[in-house]
Amino acid sequence: MNRFLGQIVRVGVAAALLLSLAAPVSAADSAMVRVLHGSPDAPAVDVYLDDAKVSALTNVPFGVISGYLPVPAGDHNVKVYATGTTTTPVIDADVTLATGASYTIAATGPVASIAAQVLQDQPSPRCATAQVRVIHFSADAPAVDIATSGSAPADAVIKGLAYPNASGYLDLPGGSYDLEVRLAGQTTVALPLPGVSVAECSSYSVFAIGSAATPAVGGNALQVVVAIDGTSAASTPQPAAPALPETDALASDSTGPSGVLVLGLVVLAVLALTALLSRPFAARRVRQD
Repeated sequence: MNRFLGQIVRVGVAAALLLSLAAPVSAADSAMVRVLHGSPDAPAVDVYLDDAKVSALTNVPFGVISGYLPVPAGDHNVKVYATGTTTTPVIDADVTLATGASYTIAATGPVASIAAQVLQDQPSPRCATAQVRVIHFSADAPAVDIATSGSAPADAVIKGLAYPNASGYLDLPGGSYDLEVRLAGQTTVALPLPGVSVAECSSYSVFAIGSAATPAVGGNALQVVVAIDGTSAASTPQPAAPALPETDALASDSTGPSGVLVLGLVVLAVLALTALLSRPFAARRVRQD
C-alpha cells in the first residue's frame, strides 16, 4: 500500500471510531465537520461540547483526522483538554456553525502557541478528473512549493504556500504522481511524496503537518495526512470509509446538544490559484491505476 492509500485507510479508521457513539440529527439543520489533531507536541486530547464530554473524541492522538459528521447548526462552546484532565483547557471557544456548510477544523502549532484553524471545504468533484488541494499546517515550516520530482522551481505546481494557508483545488487526470514538497523557489526537498495516487470522480485534501525543525518538535517530523473531501456521487462531503449515513451524528455523554470538536473561530482564506488552473497540469504521470 502506498503512502497516499495508507493515509486514506487511517481516515477510515478514525471515522469508524467516531461512529461508535452516534445519535440522529436532521441533515436540514446541520453542518458537516471533520477534525484534525495537527499539534506536533500536544498530547492526546479529550473534547467537551457544551461542558459534556464527547465519548467518540477521547484520547485523540496527533495525526488523526476524522470523517465528516453532521453537526447541529448554531452556537456551541468547545473545550479541549489533555486526556484525563479537566482543569486547564488547551482550547476554550464559543463558535457558530452555519447550516449546510462544511468545515475542516484543526489544532496546529506547538502547545506553547497552539492555534485553532477552520477551513471551509468546497469541493466540486467531477468524473473527468481528480481534484487535489494542499494545506500548509506545519507552523515551523517555511513557505513551500509543490512540484513534480526533478522539475525546475519555475515549473512547480503550487508556489509559495505558507502556514496556515490552503491552495485552491487543482484538476488533474486520475493516476499516480511523484511529487515533492520543497522550500519555496528552491529544489531543496522538505518532504518527498512518491507514488501519490488519485482517482477520478474524487476530491482530496493533502495536509502537511508536523515539524520541520531538527530535532522535530514533539518528535513528529513533517508528514502528510490525506482525506477525501467528496465524490461526484455526493452533494455534500463524505468520509473516506466507511460511508456515513445522513442520520448519524456525534453525540456527547449527556442528553445535551449533539456536536463535534470545533477548535476555533479563524476561517482560513482559500488561496486563488487562477494562474495554475488556467494552464494544463504539468505533473508527470507515472502510471494509471
